[in-house]
Amino acid sequence: MNETREITIALAGNPNSGKTSIFNAITGAHQKVANFPGVTIEKREGRKKHNGYDIRLVDLPGSYNLTAYSPDEKVARDFIINERPDLIINVIDSGNLERGLYLTMQLIEMGVDVVIDLNMWDEAQEAGIEINTEKLSRLLGAPVVKTIGNRAQGIDALLEASISLQEDEDKTHRHPPISYGPRLDDIVTDLSRQVSCCGACRACRNPRWLAVKLLEGDSEIKHKYLEKEDSSLLLERRLEEYVNHLKKTANQDPEAAISEGRYGYVAGIVREVVKRPPTDRMRLSVQIDNFLTHRLWGYPIFLLIIWLIFQATFKIGLYPMGWINAGVAFLQAGVIKALPPGLISDMMIDGVIGGLGAVIVFLPNIVIA
Repeated sequence: MNETREITIALAGNPNSGKTSIFNAITGAHQKVANFPGVTIEKREGRKKHNGYDIRLVDLPGSYNLTAYSPDEKVARDFIINERPDLIINVIDSGNLERGLYLTMQLIEMGVDVVIDLNMWDEAQEAGIEINTEKLSRLLGAPVVKTIGNRAQGIDALLEASISLQEDEDKTHRHPPISYGPRLDDIVTDLSRQVSCCGACRACRNPRWLAVKLLEGDSEIKHKYLEKEDSSLLLERRLEEYVNHLKKTANQDPEAAISEGRYGYVAGIVREVVKRPPTDRMRLSVQIDNFLTHRLWGYPIFLLIIWLIFQATFKIGLYPMGWINAGVAFLQAGVIKALPPGLISDMMIDGVIGGLGAVIVFLPNIVIA
């Protein structure tokens, strides 16, 4: 008789990524709602038996990152750190891959095992977006599965990928170090070594993640791991040196530098794996904006546009101005023939027609400009 094994899987993802539909599709009616310990944030938990596993599925609050600036982010991060789920299914809106991968990078930094769920796959296809899932899997070191949560499509493949990862059968599985650019990578590597040597920090499963959080100035993480021992005091001094160095050389806080590096890393991955249709209006708009507002040739382009507007206003505008003058003269001649000389004739010819003509003759210049 085969023994049923229990594993805990957490669902993490951005708000509106379809995470709830994935949770409902997996657990069906086998779910319960409570609150996370100590907070009023809703905790949804469900069960699913699949291929000899009793899967406990926990739906974490929707988050864009794990910096713990909001209660939802704090709950999600605390659950991952304290409960240590066996793996995490990271639900991502396929049509907004770049936004979703920012959270993925932080999960990878934490050293947890991740299955990437590209949800809403049908909407991405309708928009003409192509994603090379095999290459994305290699770059992230995690299995990638396509799902349509609201139709319960791809759920079995998602569970199979999760179990395969749990049984260490996934050939793509690894925890690639996130690059923050040449300015930061050496600092993070050295600080990671310092963390590994710090007796007060050995409870952390991932020294590199802890080094990044310390550089970001995460007070909660610093309080949790850095106790006032000789080894941690040495780490704190080295941390202070690096923070001051970054502020002087990069003229920005380490947190901002790390965030920029993380976004840059994500953007590089997206360029490698995503192809968008050439008619994508938003992408075309961004490309035009980047070209017209370039820091070098943006100024000559601006001057050229102003010169073209000036030329169009006074050269092209001459033609409709001539037509308007001819029309005014034609109307005045008609009034002269129709009315006898006198006050009324003069008022119509010079006052009404002449005055109106003097105003509308400049209308072409105004319209063109």
